[in-house]
Amino acid sequence: MSGTEHEEVLLRQMQEGVCWLTLNRPDARNALSNDLADRLVDELEACAIDRNVRAVVLTGAGSAFCAGADLGVIEARSHGVVDAAKFVEDLDAGRPASLRRVRAVEMLREMPKPTIAMINGAAVGGGLSLALACDIRLAASDARLVFRFFRLGLPPDYGLSFLMRQLIGEGRTLDLLWLHEEINGSVAHEHGLVTESIAPSALKTRTEEVAGHVAHGPTYAYARAKEVLRFGQAEALSRVLSQEILNTRLCNATDDAREGFEAFRTQREPRFRGN
Repeated sequence: MSGTEHEEVLLRQMQEGVCWLTLNRPDARNALSNDLADRLVDELEACAIDRNVRAVVLTGAGSAFCAGADLGVIEARSHGVVDAAKFVEDLDAGRPASLRRVRAVEMLREMPKPTIAMINGAAVGGGLSLALACDIRLAASDARLVFRFFRLGLPPDYGLSFLMRQLIGEGRTLDLLWLHEEINGSVAHEHGLVTESIAPSALKTRTEEVAGHVAHGPTYAYARAKEVLRFGQAEALSRVLSQEILNTRLCNATDDAREGFEAFRTQREPRFRGN
């Protein structure tokens, strides 16, 4: 594989029409810092208009795919609603940056060429959303797909509920979100969340095969087929992402969210009281 490194937090490499984007914060399990989220959106936007890019693969460096949003950033925004007017002011001020952070999910869905997630390890929260937003999702059989929002007293974000419902329906989505904190790649394949579950040692080779196949296909026809399959969904997803920003901010202001973060920090079970 040949290519160049555009940014330390995100690697971009081209291989025979396939653009490989690698989230590159391995020490932080590729958690989505503001810098990484911005770079990912920039690269996806560039891929969408680059005629040399005929397929996009998204993966993570090291042992994880993506640990989701940086919890330190989320916790820093958590506060009690003391002044309703100030709360609304803060929400309005932060909305553009929040929408920018989740833009990558929309870009992966709308990309006028095939997108592939190579889920090499843990895909947590918003990181799982990035994977599920891809057209083809190839997961190591031992990869961990983690739905751990509620343990922190927060609702799903990055469009996760929307994406899961599109793939597996409302009933199974609620079952997984409420009753299962995580599943492995094999179980995810049984549920229909991932396209294939693959032995870890064969994941890279299989991803190269799939990416090479679609990259040599009729790109424009693929784009038109994808457009029809997703017809009307872009606006719905955009509304969901916007509503999620409000929901997360509202939940951040609750006692349960503060308890969730304290329990996470001290590695104990949370004791939620419903407020």
